[in-house]
Amino acid sequence: MRQIPSILWWFIALLISTQVHAEELLDKVRDSGRLVVGVKVDYPPWGMLNDSGGNSGFEADLAQQIAEAIGQDSDEVAVEFKTVSSANRFRKLNDKDVDILIATVGDTIQRRHQVNMVQPHYFKSGVQVLMKKKTVLYISGLT
Repeated sequence: MRQIPSILWWFIALLISTQVHAEELLDKVRDSGRLVVGVKVDYPPWGMLNDSGGNSGFEADLAQQIAEAIGQDSDEVAVEFKTVSSANRFRKLNDKDVDILIATVGDTIQRRHQVNMVQPHYFKSGVQVLMKKKTVLYISGLT
């Protein structure tokens, strides 16, 4: 029974440190005017390079919207994209090479020990496509 208070204090400390880190990150991004985002470039349509060599896809679009929301109350915030891979993305985040990751990361207990996962996940937003079972769907470019 004596463990409950220590577990509770540990949980409160974790929440406070996460809150403090988030506020420090927001201040840093607003002061510098740039948000450094780790994205993948090998996972269309989520993260890829366009014909001009720039970042595109859902992850890049989401990063732009986050920067716009951060800069809404202050000066404009620009996005700087840094390419990450499945093998190095958490290291780049923990080493502060990037401010945030938007890089097709699945949420597991093991990964929660490495990084803080934002809830709810953007891919669990409730957006779904529904159709009759017998409907045949053809998507251009896919076989």
